[in-house]
Amino acid sequence: MKFLLCGVLLLLAIPSYAAITNDLTPSDISAQIFESDYGTVTLSVTDIVSGPRWNAGSEPPISIATAIAAVTKVLPPSKGETRTLSGITLNNYDGKGWYYLVVFEDYHTFSRDELHFIVTNRYIAVVLMDGRVLAPSDKTE
Repeated sequence: MKFLLCGVLLLLAIPSYAAITNDLTPSDISAQIFESDYGTVTLSVTDIVSGPRWNAGSEPPISIATAIAAVTKVLPPSKGETRTLSGITLNNYDGKGWYYLVVFEDYHTFSRDELHFIVTNRYIAVVLMDGRVLAPSDKTE
């Protein structure tokens, strides 16, 4: 009888425990990591929630042009002959806030034994809605 009573109490306790733990999402305990040829950018929930909130029905607090200009200011010297903006996307971090992901690409061309090669190096940065730029940290060799 004690065993049965303990089992029932355990079953009653599990849903309430699950309800508490279901409030946690993976982003609450982890971060998004973006790898580039210039290093790694780590974006955490703290970074997102510390900035202004944006209602998707209005203009974002930071425009695309402002985000690109902010990243351009922190760009390191190019690893190639040319550098171009490859892409910019507006992303939602698990419903907690928005950020821009900005990607630049450096192109370096060279020839060897009558073959032509193009090497591409990607630079990835995150721009938060308060204008802060999360630049890649140096890669450790």
